[in-house]
Amino acid sequence: MDAEFFCLDKHVDIAASMVRYLQSFVDPSVALRVMNTESAWPERDEIGRRYTKLLHASVPPERELTIEAVTDMELFGSRIYLRIYWPLSFDAVYRDPDGEMVMPPYSTIVARQFHAHGAGLDAFLPALAIRDRMVLVPKGQNETLAELGPDEASLPPMERGVIEVDFGDHAELEHAFVAIGQELRRELRNELHAYRSYHPSDQPDLDAVSAHLGVTPALLRRAIREEAEAREPVYRQLRCTLEPNTIVKDVQTRLSLTIENPSMVDLGEIRVQMRGPSNGLEIYPERVPIEIPAEASVRVDLSVAAIRAGEFVVEVSLRDVDTDVPSEMLPVWQLWITVHEQ
Repeated sequence: MDAEFFCLDKHVDIAASMVRYLQSFVDPSVALRVMNTESAWPERDEIGRRYTKLLHASVPPERELTIEAVTDMELFGSRIYLRIYWPLSFDAVYRDPDGEMVMPPYSTIVARQFHAHGAGLDAFLPALAIRDRMVLVPKGQNETLAELGPDEASLPPMERGVIEVDFGDHAELEHAFVAIGQELRRELRNELHAYRSYHPSDQPDLDAVSAHLGVTPALLRRAIREEAEAREPVYRQLRCTLEPNTIVKDVQTRLSLTIENPSMVDLGEIRVQMRGPSNGLEIYPERVPIEIPAEASVRVDLSVAAIRAGEFVVEVSLRDVDTDVPSEMLPVWQLWITVHEQ
């Protein structure tokens, strides 16, 4: 998995600390690409286009902003500047530069430029992107962008999914990277669920899935385990009962398995598996998917037949379909069934 650090010459030394934060709080195997916007042309042109693509993708479309990086000329000693423009409409009569009256509706293009000289790009660089998404930007960028675009009171507050930070404040950076790591793992869990909806399997190949998602297997497993650990206390509250617990040999009997969830957490889809001794009981079906809502009891009906009399242990285990929780984190119940002769 790659991360991209967009910067000016004066920010290049920060890259080493970005690597440390990424490897500590996101993924030890992450590779950082330093994208210096003041590199020699045409490299800076490619970097500029990549940066504006990621920046533009982070801006809500209703802002109607178009962003481009100009990199093919020197301007006031700068090698790059940003040009941000948007349409502006007039509902009143407008007089053009030649003095001619223009009747509404009339629209034009308004633009602002941000240059690298001085502090012109301080609201835009440095910036960090991970997995083709801008995640870390300088403080003040949202405010700067909110001042651009159509001047409409109906526009909602700008929500971009990026974190603003002072790149010189180590405490802020650590807090930001912790949040980035948590959000990345949440995204991976969602992508895993989406992947499984198209590739259904009782036990997905996480190595293959991680390659498809462009991350390491270790990071994907960490994302799964993180959610599992948060839900483990809820699993431990589940209770399981079986009725009837006495049946007759050679008679097909309906068993009702009841699972109670006293917690306030909706567990979603759970796969119940019930097994008996191979030479004593036949249970059908062995696996049943069920939904376990919060504060609810769910009953599963199964068919069982005993080929000999005696007392048998039936093992009931669960598999969390939604979270791929490791089996050792899920409860296992051992219930007794007594089989009598006819």
